[in-house]
Amino acid sequence: LQESSFQTANEAAARARTLGQKGVPARVVTADLGDRGVWYRVMIGSFSSVHEAQRYKRQLNNRLDTAHLIIREG
Repeated sequence: LQESSFQTANEAAARARTLGQKGVPARVVTADLGDRGVWYRVMIGSFSSVHEAQRYKRQLNNRLDTAHLIIREG
């Protein structure tokens, strides 16, 4: 699940730490988007299926109001 995306690694790391303090383990993944530059995505979890990711997304939304989460495959 992608929680957010930032143009600086420091901002992404700060957001990942904030989520961790709320009990949500998060990591930062670098994404080179070519002409749009390098972005730092704050990712949550690793899931074996889209269904599993959707279920966790609903749980987080109920707990933390994270309706903006994006399910990314791959």
